[in-house]
Amino acid sequence: LFRVEELNIQQMHRDHVPSLPPSNDIHLLASTPISPIQGMAMFFPSQPHTLQNTHILTLQGHPEFVQDIVDQLVELRSKSGIIPKDLAEEYFTVRREWRNDGVDVIGSAICTMLAVHEEEA
Repeated sequence: LFRVEELNIQQMHRDHVPSLPPSNDIHLLASTPISPIQGMAMFFPSQPHTLQNTHILTLQGHPEFVQDIVDQLVELRSKSGIIPKDLAEEYFTVRREWRNDGVDVIGSAICTMLAVHEEEA
């Protein structure tokens, strides 16, 4: 759906989806060991599975979170004890530099899905 083999997006989990809805029309988009249901989609019936034919799209991560937002969230949540200090330090020393596909890949796909711009061939 997003035309990439692997996606990297920012995540701040306090909730998760424990299972897919009981429907053959729901398609799992991605999973990780921490959160087995990272996203799901439902397409319009009898249509190809393309962005323009997407009826429902959900994502566990936050494609709208750019680095500045995540920096502030990690700092605030670390100070309040929501995120352990060692995990916050790992973010700032390692994970902060990881590629973020949120805006460029997923944001672009959502714009295509909403017909804001055309899907590229």
